[in-house]
Amino acid sequence: MAAFSGRNLEAENQYLRHSFPLALRERLSGVRLHFFGEEEREGYRRAVIRRAARRQVEELEKLRGERDALFFQDREAGDLARERASYELRLGQAVEELARLTALDPAAVKVPERKEVRLAEGSRGEVLLPEAGRAPLAAAAEQKVNLLIYGSFEEVQEYLYLEVRAVDATLEREVYVYTDAAGREGLGPAMEAAVEGLTKVLWGRDWASLAVRVAPPEARIFLDDSLLGNGEARQDFVSPGERSLRVELEGYETLTRRLEVEPYSLTELDIALEKLPESLVNVGSEPVGAALYRGSTWLGITPLEVARPQTLARFLLRLEGFRDEPLYLGPTSPATVSFSLAPAEADPFARQKRERNRFYSAFGLFALSLPLPIFSWSLVSDYMVGYQRAVDNSDFSEAQRLLQTGTGFYYSYLGTLGLSTGLAVNMLIQLIRYVRSADRRG
Repeated sequence: MAAFSGRNLEAENQYLRHSFPLALRERLSGVRLHFFGEEEREGYRRAVIRRAARRQVEELEKLRGERDALFFQDREAGDLARERASYELRLGQAVEELARLTALDPAAVKVPERKEVRLAEGSRGEVLLPEAGRAPLAAAAEQKVNLLIYGSFEEVQEYLYLEVRAVDATLEREVYVYTDAAGREGLGPAMEAAVEGLTKVLWGRDWASLAVRVAPPEARIFLDDSLLGNGEARQDFVSPGERSLRVELEGYETLTRRLEVEPYSLTELDIALEKLPESLVNVGSEPVGAALYRGSTWLGITPLEVARPQTLARFLLRLEGFRDEPLYLGPTSPATVSFSLAPAEADPFARQKRERNRFYSAFGLFALSLPLPIFSWSLVSDYMVGYQRAVDNSDFSEAQRLLQTGTGFYYSYLGTLGLSTGLAVNMLIQLIRYVRSADRRG
């Protein structure tokens, strides 16, 4: 959105050059997406090819200029010949690429169905871009925007002549024009007309608005399964046609309705949900007197009756001296539920210290046990080597003695390995208990 130009404006009307486009910009800021029509997609395809061909022509002219400059250089003939051959090859490739682009079918160029709309700002952080002047397409290219909205005010005999225009930099043409004449107090209707026209350009297709008010105000409003808000919501730029509206609140009957939304219109709905017959769940605890919470909301002291949730919901029982007990209630919960509360640790830090010492002891025993299987296996290996040597020397009596002793150390190895494995499992159990004792969440 560019600042408007002004001609013959009185001093008191100069502010319109900025205030009017600023108001337009604010009104159009709700348009978040642009949908490409088929004609527009075809235009964008041809524009992409045209730009690529233009860049290729510029590259071709650059290569020809560099090649021709070689004729005026005083260099060895062999070097010049090799470089000219390189340029001739590149020129041939550039000509082939230009011919390919010229013959390219626009249908081969992919254009998305929609794109995000973002309002550009000035280079120094200004909300409005500089005036477009007499060359809006050049201004759009300079500001690097796809669509430039600009305009002008001219004062003639106490009337303000207004022009609002938009140019598409990719299509390289004007896509919107609005003109009007009115007094300063009569610019409101002109603003509405310009907003409506520019919205069609930005949105790219038909659109409508939907406003919904619901009682009670806590009810959630969904349009096509997307949350609009609670109690009261308005959605502009809704695609016209049949849409699905759903309104729901726990304890009330869910309302689902199919809507036919007309283009360029505001559909307003006032909805009152019907309360469902109340179903209660009796919640008890042992011991009694525990506080029951749903989220951060205190519901009362057990035993008490609470409204049955329509969906599974989390509750919490809390009583001093006992651990917090979470519970879940839903449509299928029994009419009466009761929970036994476990006593809390009197001193959680003492419990943590005790579990820490147990873990350290288990870790120490495991560490001390590690050398035993290692030492036993080394003895087994030594005796087996001696046994093999005795057999090789045909000293069978010595071989028999070494085999019996080695077998004894092998069973010793198995026993110490089992001991270390058991101590490792015990260490992991103690570690888990130590970590759980450090968890203050209960």
